[in-house]
Amino acid sequence: MKLTLDPGAAALLDTLHAAGYAAYAVGGCVRDSLLGRTAHDWDLCTSALPQQVMELFGAEQCIPTGLQHGTVTIKYGGRLYETTTFRTEGSYTDGRHPDAVQFVPDVREDLARRDFTINAMAYNEAEGLVDPFGGQKDLQNGLLRAVGAAAAVHRGCAAYSAAVPLCRKVWLCAGRSHRPGGAAAGTPFGLHLCRAHSGGAGKAADRPAAGGVSGARRAGGGAAGVDPGGA
Repeated sequence: MKLTLDPGAAALLDTLHAAGYAAYAVGGCVRDSLLGRTAHDWDLCTSALPQQVMELFGAEQCIPTGLQHGTVTIKYGGRLYETTTFRTEGSYTDGRHPDAVQFVPDVREDLARRDFTINAMAYNEAEGLVDPFGGQKDLQNGLLRAVGAAAAVHRGCAAYSAAVPLCRKVWLCAGRSHRPGGAAAGTPFGLHLCRAHSGGAGKAADRPAAGGVSGARRAGGGAAGVDPGGA
């Protein structure tokens, strides 16, 4: 699997790799690239600690956006690239920011903290797609699946239910105009909201019956016991 990286993102990844750090494009930019869409925001993740990122690129090129959460925004070519150290997270008291983070050396640990499998993918040119939770297959099957028990336990049910629907609603309700390997361009398809990922890639046959947190639904539709905007 080869994706076309934004030139600025590719240059920053090359610099991090040359300095001996692991680094990837991550999240929505990878998802959108797999869908054949133009990604406008390129977020990076790396094994480099925030101070190491700032030392590598210099104070004039870096904005200390959220050092306590591991994030440095790098200015490059007239664009901004949020670059975050691999991390795990504690609970979300305010529903938006983790109360505490722990920096970790492995990108897969970082991907495990993310909300949905389709956002828990990373990419660089040397290693290709890193997709431990089957996000690519979920995109192909039109599934929206939480990563593990993060939605209900790690982040807290109430906070997660309040925060995620607002930032995902447009993505869910609009449908997609392109489905890799599936429907023709211009034919939108519904996403199905499914049970949390438990270690295997999502399959259409795994769509659970309606009801409770394991309910599945088509975008724009509904199922008993399922909050239309929740995860």
